[in-house]
Amino acid sequence: MPEGVSLKLSQSLFEHGSDVVGAFDPGGLLGGPIIKLALDEGPHQAIRIGRHEVIHALRGLEFFTDAEGSCSSIAPRKSVSTSR
Repeated sequence: MPEGVSLKLSQSLFEHGSDVVGAFDPGGLLGGPIIKLALDEGPHQAIRIGRHEVIHALRGLEFFTDAEGSCSSIAPRKSVSTSR
């Protein structure tokens, strides 16, 4: 987990009008960035989505250059975190 990023685990997660399995909020409820994960799809899915959301967090913290951040090997696909 990147330093300064919080983690919130929930049985289910509802963001922007729909059920999701994960989300990254750069502002977060605690005033800093937060990764939110739903556990209702099982631990393996939560881990997979957690890795995806960490990439969003690292990009938000400008850990990657613009060129690195657009690389297909690290660029997160939106559909992974917002669909079930």
